[in-house]
Amino acid sequence: MREQKTVKKFSKNIQDDNKLLKNDTKNIHNRQSMMLKMVTSYSVFLLIILILYLYLHVSAFKNAQNQYEWQVKSTLMSNVELFEKDLSIMEAYCRQLLQNNQFKKLAKADENSEKFWELGYSICTTMATDGYPEALLPVSEIYCYLPNSGYVVGSTYFVAQNQYYDQIKHFSKEAYEFIDRMKEAGQSYWQILPLGPTGQQPEQLYVYHKC
Repeated sequence: MREQKTVKKFSKNIQDDNKLLKNDTKNIHNRQSMMLKMVTSYSVFLLIILILYLYLHVSAFKNAQNQYEWQVKSTLMSNVELFEKDLSIMEAYCRQLLQNNQFKKLAKADENSEKFWELGYSICTTMATDGYPEALLPVSEIYCYLPNSGYVVGSTYFVAQNQYYDQIKHFSKEAYEFIDRMKEAGQSYWQILPLGPTGQQPEQLYVYHKC
């Protein structure tokens, strides 16, 4: 009888242990499921945040790019308008100068013509007293090349072409080589306006030349 009771008691203990083991296993499974759900939810949350960040980053980049392009376009349009205004002032000044009878005579004359030097220095004086183009344009000086005589006349000088480039402008040998190459290539008419950023350099160069 004692042995039977002992066996029954032992059997009951085993059953209780099995129940506890099953409950522990179930609890562990539930915990693992809960952890998996939490990790999955957290991963989805992080993925959503990453997608939002990428969207905001791309949007900000596009907005910055569009703003930069708009600024560049606005600056270009402003420079074009300013350039057209400069050209209009230059054209008006040239027309005014061409209406001067003394300048017409000087343009047709050569070095051996009568009163050549007198006309030249008279035009110098006229250009020196009429300084509004230099005040309105981004240039440091205005001068005219006279192809018939090969002379250059400005507000402070009336000299031969070679003397102007060598002694006043101090053009380098490379500059003459560039002109020679342009001529050898068959270029007969060029216009370069301007050669650098306007208003930032001590000298601005506007070139209008016809061979």
